[in-house]
Amino acid sequence: MDLGARLDRGVNMQIGVIADTHSKMRPEALEALEGSDLILHAGDVGRDEVLKALEAIAPKGRYRVVIAGHSHKPRNEWVGDVLYFNPGGAGP
Repeated sequence: MDLGARLDRGVNMQIGVIADTHSKMRPEALEALEGSDLILHAGDVGRDEVLKALEAIAPKGRYRVVIAGHSHKPRNEWVGDVLYFNPGGAGP
C-alpha cells in the first residue's frame, strides 16, 4: 500500500518531524528519527545532503504537506500531490 493510501485509510504510521537543520544533519537527530515511516522537514533545510540523509531513513519520496490547526476540524486529505492535515482540536 503506498503512502497516500495508508494515510487515507488511517493506517498507523510513525511520522518524524524536524526543522531548522541549516545544512547540518546531526547524528542524534537521525537517531531520534530512526523507525519513521515518513519524515516531514518544516523548513530551513540547507543543502540537499540533509534530505538525502532523511530519505535513507524513510525512503518514501518527497511530498508537499500543509499542516494547520485553528479550525478544530480534523482533516487528512490529499489534493493532487499535496497532503492537507489538521489534527483537529485538543478539547472544546
